Amino acid sequence: MSIDERREEMIRILLGGERTTAPKLAMQFGVSVRTIYRDLALLTVDRGYPIDTEPGRAGGIYMHNFRHAHRRILSQSQINALNTAIETASYEIAKTLQSILHSYA
Repeated sequence: MSIDERREEMIRILLGGERTTAPKLAMQFGVSVRTIYRDLALLTVDRGYPIDTEPGRAGGIYMHNFRHAHRRILSQSQINALNTAIETASYEIAKTLQSILHSYA
């Protein structure tokens, strides 16, 4: 998994409303906790995602109801699957799928 793919997956996890921790993300992606915090800093400061962290036992990393259609939130494999579906879909369905790609990829 590339760095960009890892960061996109982190955003998908957080957009799903899941509260997680840096150690859990580090284990999931096979990187260090420090790398996760660097990724979070980049996603927050450079890319503008409102990622919050809360220390303590009930804390974690989360994002409050954030929706931004102009941010890429589809993985490359999801984009490829949609493109494949577009090739075989009826005109109306293909038009809808292309709209999804345009909005989220």
